[in-house]
Amino acid sequence: MTIGTSYEPGHGVAIDQKLEHKLVLCSNVLRGRKFSSIATELVKPIQKTTPHTIPLSNLDHMIPYVYSSLTLYYNNEDYRSLSEIVEKLKESLSKVLVVFYPLAGRLIQASSVKRPEIHCNDAGAVFTEALIEAYLEELKIDGGYAPAPLLSGIAAANIGAGPVVFSPSVSGLPTLIIQVTQFLCGGLSVAINWLHKVADGVAGIQFVSAWAECCRENDLISARHLVFDRSMLKPRSPPQFDIDCGRTLQSIFLSGQEATAAGQLLQPSFCIQTFSSKVLEKLKREATRDNEGPFKFSTADCLSAHLWRCVTRARSLAPEQITHFFFPVEGRKKITPPLSEEYFGNVLFPQCASATVSDLLSKPLSFAAALIRNAIQSTTDEWYRTLIDGIELQPPASANNTDRVIARTDLSFSSWANFPLYEMDFGWQKPEFAVRNGDYSDKHLNGTWYLFPSSAGKHDKTVLISLEANILATLLEDPQLYVV
Repeated sequence: MTIGTSYEPGHGVAIDQKLEHKLVLCSNVLRGRKFSSIATELVKPIQKTTPHTIPLSNLDHMIPYVYSSLTLYYNNEDYRSLSEIVEKLKESLSKVLVVFYPLAGRLIQASSVKRPEIHCNDAGAVFTEALIEAYLEELKIDGGYAPAPLLSGIAAANIGAGPVVFSPSVSGLPTLIIQVTQFLCGGLSVAINWLHKVADGVAGIQFVSAWAECCRENDLISARHLVFDRSMLKPRSPPQFDIDCGRTLQSIFLSGQEATAAGQLLQPSFCIQTFSSKVLEKLKREATRDNEGPFKFSTADCLSAHLWRCVTRARSLAPEQITHFFFPVEGRKKITPPLSEEYFGNVLFPQCASATVSDLLSKPLSFAAALIRNAIQSTTDEWYRTLIDGIELQPPASANNTDRVIARTDLSFSSWANFPLYEMDFGWQKPEFAVRNGDYSDKHLNGTWYLFPSSAGKHDKTVLISLEANILATLLEDPQLYVV
């Protein structure tokens, strides 16, 4: 649904009635539909890469063993055959992997080194062609199309349990997994999964854009000058330890064991909501009206502050409890000298805004927005350098803990709002809907939410949020959520 245009919230509606169609378990998506994997193969660059390894930076190292997973849904109105589409996609992928060659490699933990490395060995991207006996319409939920782990291709890659977090003991992880699935109606999903330790969202979306261009134009038209060298993100000599940085590194996530003891490992549901440009403008006006700080608020600041408050209220936390709002800050322009926009790796790390529940809910929207904006502004070159040094001197034991989860008091936010997801035209049409795929019914994603561009309008924004079903239902019943 689109907040600010058509929905009028009710009061006290039971979960199994009015809200039932808004709360979704990923495990239920496409359940019972016959799925057939036609073929899985390795797509290699058309030109050989000189074999070499790329060591991970400290920022890469802090990323857990996960795939960033994007699924694009297409109507395929021309009803092109799956074989025709697949051949075109594989041909163009083999061309674009010449430039993005780390995505044809493997992440390998060699016994002679402390950390895994990217082996640029042209092992090939894993590419699966599949059919499902379902209609694209069946994935429609309020707000868009549901993410569906079945469509990701990760299972077909046969790399072990997932799809959220993989064991660091798995050696030889493919750095890119693709699956193209055709529905009974002729509609398609194109799922692109890049290993997060290899590339962040900025880098990954550059690859997807380049692949779409190459497929559409039969060649890579735009010049690419990718930077794979991690040396500009190496620790200082000697590294400089900062005790606050150490606390930050150790406290971002609860371990799964701690959360179990606290009774916090509840299976979440998810929903997708669209906020209209009218509502976003209203939120920004409200936050700006009471802003006494030196910085202007972005739309993301205001929407983040709004959702942080709404979720905190839905959780019924004690007034004295501390709530944390975690969000990654992209650092290519924060580092001195600035890194190239075509740096292909991870240049991000979570920042944190914190407040007591009482302050967050009793003070105006500008209070929460200022906490978020001030945290962003404090993310400087020195902050990043200290962080990189801190990881070198005191690697957190939880850095690659596959069972870490988010505390029930906290929220974790990630924004893809400025990525050109609806420009991904491979030659047949632009996508009907784009979503970050994943199993949002998994405990690891409880308390996460994502911001995307919207298919509803250029200035609208779409939110996907994962919370326990009872809290999510309470959130959706809160009239304040809808900024009415």
